[in-house]
Amino acid sequence: LKWSGLFHRRKRTPGRFMMRLKVPNGIVTSEHMRFFADSVGRYPAEVGVIDITTRQNIQLRGLELQDATDIIDGLQSRGLSNVQSGMDNVRNLVGSPIAGLDPHEQIDTRQICKDIDNMITNNGIGNPAMTNLPRKFNIAVSGSRDDFAHTSINDIGLRPCPNKETGEMGFNVIVGGYFSIKRVMESIPMDLWLKPDDVVPFCQTMLEVFRDNGARGDRQKARLIWLI
Repeated sequence: LKWSGLFHRRKRTPGRFMMRLKVPNGIVTSEHMRFFADSVGRYPAEVGVIDITTRQNIQLRGLELQDATDIIDGLQSRGLSNVQSGMDNVRNLVGSPIAGLDPHEQIDTRQICKDIDNMITNNGIGNPAMTNLPRKFNIAVSGSRDDFAHTSINDIGLRPCPNKETGEMGFNVIVGGYFSIKRVMESIPMDLWLKPDDVVPFCQTMLEVFRDNGARGDRQKARLIWLI
């Protein structure tokens, strides 16, 4: 169930589950929010709760397992998904929280985050080739020099930058960052510039290398930085 984003909350709410979604760049509509509210509104107020996470994601708490299928169907009919949202998978794609509104925006991150997520999850229906990684994997895309997405603490960070020769807007790439209660590692520059069209193939290749070569013996040293 965890691989499908369903987590039993045995200690806090015995018999009930938390469902973690995939919401690339944190983009939701009013219809989505009404559906989230309806999904948890059937339960007592002290357990039926919606979380907004630090990775711009949504978690639905207090669910009963027999309701999960209807909720998943409702998510898919609205263009959302809960697949590959937990365990050793790529976590929610983080982009600029003010994408499309930032007066200093260099690149709108919304579609790029969606395209990366579609590659990872096979358009939200599940992609076995991108599951069972050595450890969880975080990707962030910034849309301006302010780096609202905090790319330096992600396994892959993409920072907007014009090509020094052509002026075309693309991304500088940094890799290997992560942030946990035990250790913080800042990303390492790759000295690599990508066109926007190259972002998805690059992320796919990096994930395949990590999947096939990352350490699996010691989970404390199983993030991308240890492979680098």
